[in-house]
Formats: sequence, structure tokens, C-alpha cells
Amino acid sequence: MFAFIASLSTSRSKIFVSIIVFLVLVGVLGFWAPELSTVTTNEESEFLPKGSESLKALELSQKKFPTASGLPAVIVITSNNDLSVQDKEKISEFIDLIKSSEILDKNGLSVIGQIMSPINNDRMEQSMISLDKTTMQVLINIQGAPSEDSFQEAVDFLREEIVNIFQGSNLSVYVTGPAGIIIDAVKVFQSIDLTVTITTVLLVLVLLLLIYRSPILAITPLIIIGLTLFAARSIAALLSQNFDLPLNDQVAAIMSVLLFGAGTDFSLFVISRYKEELQRMKNVNKWKAMKITMENVGPAIATSAGTTIVAMLVLLFATNGSFVSVGPMLAMAVFVMLLVGLTIVPGVVVLLGQIAFWPINPFKSTQKDSKFWKKIADLVSRKGIIVLVISLIFLLVSTSATLLLKPNFSFVDGFPDGTDSKEGFSVILEKFPPGDLAPTKIFIQSKSDSLIDEFSNIEILIEEILGYSGVVRISGPTRPNGDPPYLTIDEIKNLASNPNDPMLNQIIGPAMRFLSSDTSMYYLDVVWDSDPYSNETISKIGDFRDFVKNKSYEIGWDKKDVIIGGETAIRYDTKEATIRDLTVVGPIIILVIWIVLILLLKSLIAPTYLIFSVLLSFGSAFGLSVLFFQYILGHSGVAFDNSMWLFVFLVALGADYNVYIMSRVKEEVKTKGIIMGTKEAVTKTGGVITSAGIILAGTFLVLFTLPLQAIAQLGFGVGLGVLLDTFIVRGLLVPSMVIVVNRWSWWPNPMFKG
Repeated sequence: MFAFIASLSTSRSKIFVSIIVFLVLVGVLGFWAPELSTVTTNEESEFLPKGSESLKALELSQKKFPTASGLPAVIVITSNNDLSVQDKEKISEFIDLIKSSEILDKNGLSVIGQIMSPINNDRMEQSMISLDKTTMQVLINIQGAPSEDSFQEAVDFLREEIVNIFQGSNLSVYVTGPAGIIIDAVKVFQSIDLTVTITTVLLVLVLLLLIYRSPILAITPLIIIGLTLFAARSIAALLSQNFDLPLNDQVAAIMSVLLFGAGTDFSLFVISRYKEELQRMKNVNKWKAMKITMENVGPAIATSAGTTIVAMLVLLFATNGSFVSVGPMLAMAVFVMLLVGLTIVPGVVVLLGQIAFWPINPFKSTQKDSKFWKKIADLVSRKGIIVLVISLIFLLVSTSATLLLKPNFSFVDGFPDGTDSKEGFSVILEKFPPGDLAPTKIFIQSKSDSLIDEFSNIEILIEEILGYSGVVRISGPTRPNGDPPYLTIDEIKNLASNPNDPMLNQIIGPAMRFLSSDTSMYYLDVVWDSDPYSNETISKIGDFRDFVKNKSYEIGWDKKDVIIGGETAIRYDTKEATIRDLTVVGPIIILVIWIVLILLLKSLIAPTYLIFSVLLSFGSAFGLSVLFFQYILGHSGVAFDNSMWLFVFLVALGADYNVYIMSRVKEEVKTKGIIMGTKEAVTKTGGVITSAGIILAGTFLVLFTLPLQAIAQLGFGVGLGVLLDTFIVRGLLVPSMVIVVNRWSWWPNPMFKG
């Protein structure tokens, strides 16, 4: 196969055909495919773990409570003093304006759903006005999905009218809650896509100029990678559109960083080896030099890309919806980049000839580039065991810092300071029970034809749940405002005997928003005394579900008829899915990469300790990230989902550099023996692998500059891990392992026999 691929770079006609086909495909995709941003979605249900209870709850809410479905926008109005009569008049004016608004969805239905406020409702004051009387909440339900234009328009409308009505007053007003938070997240992601791409391009350009000292050789790969990225994004958009594959806004930023990093690495290894062959052959034949180059580095590039591809594809077996959707798309992107890296990049370079290296003479050897790594190689060859022990101690100690991890599940906590939803979030945490931000929802299937009998059982269940640790308030049919019922169940039953009594309507009326239109189901809102996005609250959900289901069963319901969801439950299910994926899918990724390394090296021992080395690299990078973010930058924790993404990226990308170094070791050992061959491999590849590692790390570190903590943490962790791979693992640990293990590295390969 590689002989065929190599032939594409050794024939002028074949190169021209390859380039023309590539450009035509890019053009066709540009014309045919939609923009990636037009097919991405932020609908939570698309990315929840399949079969999870929180997903069932979300589907029930959309089906049974269409007027209460969507997401609530929480309007927070706060003052330094008690809210005055004039302040409440302003708030009332705002509510009336919102009620009369005509923001319609694509079906012509109003996007503004239920509005709940304590204005002219004394019974709601207890739950919606703070104890110090300085702050009020107004809940406005926004219909539809956050990805829909009408949803975003509704949130923007709220914010515009807040400015119009409250400007000049002594009130501070914020739009937060799930609706405000998700729209702020969408806007941040939309703003960072272009920023990430431009920053990455500029960074890579500067680094390539420093490495090559040739503008043509720096710009040419970037143009090719840019066209490849465009093609990959177009293919991703087509796949998402035609095969119902949901993608979130993260995929665009990560794809840009990954392709520029991987594509630059491929180009570096091709160009470096090509230059080496030109120098060795003294410019006898540039076509033959490229042929030899591709025959030698082609398998290593393909294998390194293959480790990333298979790692991403294995994510199809994950339960976390984000992993399932993003993983295959990134695998596709890397595959496209691999094809281009093996054909178009070498083809263009060989066509350009000597001019590609201008103003540097490509035939002049640059021995100084390898002096540092020659010293490292000498050290490893002489002190292999000492280097191995010191490297292992450093990596193991830094890995132990993962035990200090404080998992963070609050997306809004990672927003830039001053973001509207974050400011409102902070006010609620200070002035109200934190659980008001996102109550846990309990959906219960009706078991009686008598609404009054149901009310009796509901009240019994509420009283039981109120005794659960951390629960401060429950709203439901018997307590629509969250306060204790003003009539006992017996009194309600007495009223039921007189259906014409107006008091009965006063009881039933407010309760109806908690009942489905067919009265077959109702729900309860459970408010916790702690932040609903905190690990403390999230960790309660598993036991809380068991408690509620058991109590429901004692009262007379079937356990399967009681479903518990809401924002906190969603994060609990996502956390459990991530843990499952790390413990089940993670080992599969390791196994597959191990098999790929076996096929490349035709050995069992070397692939085993190479896998061990990348696991150490992942652990070390994760541990150092925990220390950096929690104890230096003072973050409240590290985004929990990042543990899986760090694992996937660092295991796959870490294996890349091991592939490069071990391929060259295997090549050199055949003629020079273990010690001298390893020295030669480290010396020869040191400069190019270091350059590749710095560029790849730099592209991911671009994410560290972004305003979202979760993305910044991911970028830093991957960038740090790549640098550890480049300097510690590839430079010290792996070569020392090769020397210490000696010929056993190749068992049962014939090389084992010497």
C-alpha cells in the first residue's frame, strides 16, 4: 500500500492528478455541504446517556407537559435596599410586556410559556422573594430547543427589554437559569470558533517559520491543512445532516486544533526525512528522495494517525452522548488529514523543489539541531537504569495528584466574569436556597381516577421527601407555591363532595400546572439547600432516587411509574456514564492501540511498555492539571468530562510519538545494535519530534486562552501531556526502557535473536 502511496509523490503526472482531484473535492464540498454551524445543536436530549432516567424524564416533560417543557429563564431583580412599591411596579410593567410579546416559533406558536412571579400573588412571595426583601425571581418558560432561532430571540428579547425598562433605576436585573445559561454558552462557542482557528494558524505559522526559516515551507503546509479542515468540516456537516448525527458547538473548535496540530506533525516528519534523504543523496534525484521518504515515514505516519482514529471510533461504544457524537467526527477528520498528509503534502513539496526551502540551502547539514538530543541520547545509553527510575518517579508522583481532584459539573461557573447568567447565578446562590436555580423534578404516573385521592397520596409522599437530608422545599399539586397546603387533605376531600364550592376551584386551579393535560401524570419540583450543579448535590441523586421510589412503592405506586430528572439528575447520569466509559471504553481503546502497535513493531514486549508509558503520561498531565487549576489558579474544580477527553487525546496522541521513535529505533537497531541504534534514533528524530510536539502542544494550548474554563482546562491538559510525551516519555522514558529491556523488546520478532 505504501509503495503505491509513495508512487503518487514520485511522478509529476500523478502528483498533478492528486492535487487537481483534491481541489475539485474541496470545491464540490464547499458548494454542496452546509456550514457546520448550521447543523450543530445544543439540545440537551441529544447528548444525554441513552436509556438514562434523566433522559426519560426529559422526554416525559416534552410529551406530557408541553406548556411546561422547554427551559426556564430565571429573571433575577435585586436592589441594595428593600424592593419598593415603585420597584414592583417596574417589575409588573416588565411582566405585562413579556406576556403581550409575539415571539413565535416556526409553527407560529408563542415561544413565551408560563410566567411565574410573586407580583400580586402573596402565596408566592415566600419562595420568590428573598428573606431580606431585596431580591425577586421571575420564572419565564421558553418553549422549544436552544438551537432554534426563536428560542435565542426570546432570551435576547428579555435582555433588551430589561435594559429598556430598568435602565436608570436602582435595580440590577439578570437573565439566568437553564435558558439564560445555555444561550450564553452558545454565544461564547460561536465567538470562539473563528478565534481558535485564527490564533492556531498564527501560532503554527510563527513556529514553522522558526523551525524551517523558510516562508514558503511554513505557509504551504498551512494552506493545505486549511483546505483539509474546510473539507473535513463540510463532510461532518453532511454526515450530521443526512444521518441524524447530533453535533454540539465544541466539535468545530476541537477539530480545528486537532487538524492543525496533526497535519503540521505529518508535514514535519515528511519534510524532515525528505531533507535528510536529499542531503544523503547529494541532490541526485528529488523524486527518488521523496519515494524513500514516504516508504520509511509513511507507515509511521499512518500508524500514528491510526491510533488517534481508532481511539475516536471506539467512542461509539460510549454511553455519554457527547463522546458518541464527537468521537467519530474527529476520527473522520484525522483520516482525511492522513490521506492528504500522505499524498498532497509530499507531492506539493517535491514539485516546489529547492525553492520550497528558500532562502535556506536544503543540502547543507544542520548538525547543531541535534546537539541537545545527542547529549540526551548519550546520557540514556550510559545511565539507562538511572534515567528510567528518575522518569518513573516523576511521572508516578505527578500522577498521584489526581487523588486531589475536585470534580466540577457547573458549566456556568466556567463562564467569564460579567456574563449575565453567571452574575444572576451568583445572586441566587447568595439570596435564595441555591436549589431554586434548577429544581429536581419527580414525574409520577397517576394510579387513581380520583384527583382528590391522588392529592392525598402526593401530600403523603411530599411529607416523606421533606424529611430527606438537604431538601428545603417542594412544589407540586398540593403545594403549587412551595409552601405548606392551606387546607388539609380531609378538608379538600370534604370540598370534593360539593363540586360547586368555589373554594374547590381555588385548590384545583393552581394545581393544574403540575398535571398533564390528560391528568395521567404530575410532577413535583424539589429544591435543595445546596448548589444543584455542585458535586455535593449531584452525589445525592442516586440514593435520593432509591428513597423516593421506595417511599412511592409503600404508598401504592409502581417504582417504574416514578421518574426523577432535572438538571442535577442530568449531571448525575452524565457523571455515571463518564465513569462507566472510562472503566469500560478506556480499556478497549488501550487494547486496540496495543494491537496496532503490535502489528507495526511485530513484537509483544515493546508495545506493552509503550502503552504503559502513555498511561503514565496521561496520569501525570491530569495530576499536574489538577494542581495547576485548583491550587494555583484557584478554580473550584476540574470539569469532570475532561477526564475522558484527556484520556482519549493523550493515549492516542502520546502513542504517536512512541510510534515515530520506535519505528526509527527498529530501523537503526537492525544495523547498529540496541545501544548505538537507540542513540542514533534519538539523535536523528530528536529535533523533528521536539518541533512536532511543541507545535501540537501549542495548538491545544490555544484553547487555554479561551473564556470557558472547561475548554481552557482541556486545552491546557492535552498541551501539557503532549509536552510530557515529547520531552520526558519520548526523550527519556522510552529510550531508557529500550536499552534496559534490550533485545527482549522485540520478542518474539526475529530481531529478538539478535
